[in-house]
Amino acid sequence: MSKKKRKRRPNIPEVTLQRYASGGQAERSTSDEGFAPDYSHVVQDLRRIGVLAVGFVALLVLLSVLLN
Repeated sequence: MSKKKRKRRPNIPEVTLQRYASGGQAERSTSDEGFAPDYSHVVQDLRRIGVLAVGFVALLVLLSVLLN
């Protein structure tokens, strides 16, 4: 016998499910205190990439001037 496949529930956020359940009126959640992303490491990485890019371009310009 073949196994019965269960119907998978789509990955829909609860707010969307509540909107459809309440007839189109979504209740907005104002409790965003729990979501506080920290992107300081991303800013540091971007700054480091920028410094390296400027350094490499300056090195290429210097080598171009010296070798020609």
